[in-house]
Amino acid sequence: MYFSIGSTGNISAADRSADPPRATIMRIPPGGGPAEPFATGVRNGTGLAAAPDGSIWTAVNGRDNVAFPEPGPSYGEVLEDYVDDHPPEQIARLTPGRELGWPYCNSDGGPADLPFIRDVQTNPDGEAMDCAALPPVEQSMGAHSAPLGMAFVDGALPEPFARGALIGVHGSWNRQPPRPPEVSFYPWRDGTLGGQQTLVGGFQADDGSRWGRPVAAVAGPDGAVYITDDSADAIYRLTPPA
Repeated sequence: MYFSIGSTGNISAADRSADPPRATIMRIPPGGGPAEPFATGVRNGTGLAAAPDGSIWTAVNGRDNVAFPEPGPSYGEVLEDYVDDHPPEQIARLTPGRELGWPYCNSDGGPADLPFIRDVQTNPDGEAMDCAALPPVEQSMGAHSAPLGMAFVDGALPEPFARGALIGVHGSWNRQPPRPPEVSFYPWRDGTLGGQQTLVGGFQADDGSRWGRPVAAVAGPDGAVYITDDSADAIYRLTPPA
């Protein structure tokens, strides 16, 4: 069994040495026993699911107010234009001992195969963690998208959505313009996830107001997708075309 323990704050590095450690994905072995860290540096792995090949994936709520990392007059400053698009939200395949960097390293670039760069607030000289040595993150979505529930489908839906990951995107709370809520689909291809597609959108108007905010989506045994919405207090049933 795998479960996530989120961080207590934005850059609360002490979480990594807490008991039990926070910002981790924990694993309980078959047959029971004590839980142990499976992946670390996972700020808030709110999405957690098993893929068709049995691998474990997480969709992560990243940190806020990351400082500008490039040398120059703005180095180390928190700039709204930079924060709006950094760091991307991680969607990562987890292996034993996987490190996702928080709070010392941030994913950068993307949308796929994202490298890590130093967080200049918590790791200015690189001594806390060697960010360049971390394996790149497999997939991502826009910064502050706030991915929540994650579930895989394996043949339960019609093409082109037969195999892939469904992720409830709650939308940003502190970005202008706001990152819109949606249900995203990431196709499963050759043991990894392809690029983000919008399965269900339209929750946000042009002025940034919203009538709904998806949390999670799962495929039901009837071939429909069921979507929870904690803003509209509803569960939607999405059926394929007749």
